[in-house]
Amino acid sequence: MFAQRAEHGVGLSTHTNRRATASFPASVKLENVWRRFGDLVAVRDVSLDVAPGEILCLLGPSGCGKTTLLRLVCGLETPDEGRILIDEREMSGPAANVPPEARGVGLMFQDFALFPHMTILENVAFGLQAMERNTALAEGRRALERMGLGAYADAYPHVLSGGQQQRVALARAIVPRPRVMMMDEPFSGLDPRLRASMREETLAILRETHTTCIIVTHEAEEAMLLGDRIAVMRGGEIVQAGTTQEIFDHPADLFVAEMMSEINVVPCKVSGGVARGPLGSYPSRTEVSGDALMCFRPRVVRFSHEATAIPAQVCGTRSLGDETVVELGVEGIDTPLLARTSAPFEAEPGGWVGIEVPSEKVHIFPANHQVPASLDR
Repeated sequence: MFAQRAEHGVGLSTHTNRRATASFPASVKLENVWRRFGDLVAVRDVSLDVAPGEILCLLGPSGCGKTTLLRLVCGLETPDEGRILIDEREMSGPAANVPPEARGVGLMFQDFALFPHMTILENVAFGLQAMERNTALAEGRRALERMGLGAYADAYPHVLSGGQQQRVALARAIVPRPRVMMMDEPFSGLDPRLRASMREETLAILRETHTTCIIVTHEAEEAMLLGDRIAVMRGGEIVQAGTTQEIFDHPADLFVAEMMSEINVVPCKVSGGVARGPLGSYPSRTEVSGDALMCFRPRVVRFSHEATAIPAQVCGTRSLGDETVVELGVEGIDTPLLARTSAPFEAEPGGWVGIEVPSEKVHIFPANHQVPASLDR
């Protein structure tokens, strides 16, 4: 059974040691990587550096090339141009094409990809085929105990809940001590409460093992919770890469701003470094000129009784328990603005309130912002 080859790509890391030992985290580097499928470009001139032990989240909508990029690093796809290096050793490129199983990379799939005909313990130990069977099973059992699943070692995957299967998949990916871990939407199939707990458990294990990790996700909250850095993708390209705070506070364009959280968009005109629109005048810290879009997040909207406040009519309210979402109509703006407040909000729909938007929280982007076509891969 342990001589069989993995058909799903899990446990891509192989070891010649008799016992699994802790490995040092590896760096990952992509240099001008391209991947095409016929006339469609899935990955477009991507260059990216991931430091040893760093957790990088690839964030973007479906079809932006995230999974293709992950498969390129694993060796499941071959780049048409460019190089991929792990610890400065070329894995894909003009000089080399190292097979997936020789890259020291672990892969965790969205659907867990557990083998139904194997016990839970055999699933976990599958990536340790270079070891003696008894040694591999002992390592697998220790990993299951750590996940709180030791009692299920001799059971089969169908008896486990979704969260338990998630833990088994994580144990199987981690037990060979890969130097780099790749995770493709690992929490998307779980209910919200279980997803939150599994995120915490996974992050704790990655931190403890100091594993370099690239996580694919389409959820900004997940990327912000897990990643040391985030790389936002669109149309096969890296639009912006940086820490959560860098990207959240200084989005490169409207797409990135909308990707990170809910946002209000108001048309304006920029002249002489000043943006003028229905909400008044705001300094523009960019080189934008002419028609533009003024953007700000609902949580930065302040309710005010000052004479300089902008009049707004309450169109509706929604309670989220610890905060209230308020829809506001402002003269000159076709779509209601959204505000979020944790303070008590007593105004009724149809009533009038005053609002302020701090200038330092406003982003100005060109009005002719275009989103490149993406590829559903």
